Amino acid sequence: MVPDVEGAMTQRHPDACQVLFDAAEKAGANCVRGVEDVSVVTSESFQCVTFKVEGSVHEVRCRLVVAADGRQSVIRRQLGIELHTDEPHHLFSGLLVEDADGFPADLQVIGSTDEVHYLVLPQGSGRIRLYLGFPFSDRHRYTGEVGVRNFLDAFDTPSFPYAKEIVNSTPISPHATYANEDAWVDEPFAQGVVFIGDAAGWNDPINGQGLSITLRDVRIISELLTSMSDWSPSAFSEYATERRVRMSNLRFAARVASKLNNEFGPEAVERRVRAKTRMAEDPMLGLAQAVIMIGPEHAPEGLLGANTWEALFA
Repeated sequence: MVPDVEGAMTQRHPDACQVLFDAAEKAGANCVRGVEDVSVVTSESFQCVTFKVEGSVHEVRCRLVVAADGRQSVIRRQLGIELHTDEPHHLFSGLLVEDADGFPADLQVIGSTDEVHYLVLPQGSGRIRLYLGFPFSDRHRYTGEVGVRNFLDAFDTPSFPYAKEIVNSTPISPHATYANEDAWVDEPFAQGVVFIGDAAGWNDPINGQGLSITLRDVRIISELLTSMSDWSPSAFSEYATERRVRMSNLRFAARVASKLNNEFGPEAVERRVRAKTRMAEDPMLGLAQAVIMIGPEHAPEGLLGANTWEALFA
């Protein structure tokens, strides 16, 4: 049973993948890495999956394919399932660094300056995950040969503690930049296939919910599969409904976070102060952000909508 987890867990993606891979092997699963050229042919009786490993083609047959093949899901595209995305609001960039030994291992820092939104998530032993949110107009500052240097220098601001440790740290990962949009599918299932994780759509990374969303998907699908023998598409309608509401609530929370933290200049600062003051005065408005920690299913019905948006930003 996978625990019901919400809120940012600050786990590195490769570490989480390895832990789950090892657990699957220990449980008796046949785990294969380095898979290429995956193809799925579905039917009402069984599903045929072919793939290539180290140049050899393999074929397996099963009752159900659980597709967890990421944002660019090959299986989703093969089956012609449409992926919806909202309008990107800003860019998001991440970097893993080491040699930041002077930075407290128990201190997470989140804030905004006049130019960037920054997040600092220590990993222990002097390693830190760093993130920046910034407008599309500043993309050139964080690309090319000077991009990493400008990325680190963006933390050198009076509002940021221990800036020197970050500025002088050593990058040890690729420097990836991507748009912040949410994505979703209308129904995360088809004949013989059910989608989980990013393959079924994802939340704006500003909320830090990627692992939490996937673990919830796994738990719900696991419970459905072990509680009934009917694995036809209709069996996953309950999952689709729950995921639709969950992702909609997280999408609203991300829109609020983007509006608060990833808009810059004097007017944006005034709006940020005003909205956070209103949140402090009315705890219900604060749920527009706190929902990522308490779980999106705990948001009162109708709260995360136009009225709350108006109350925060009018």
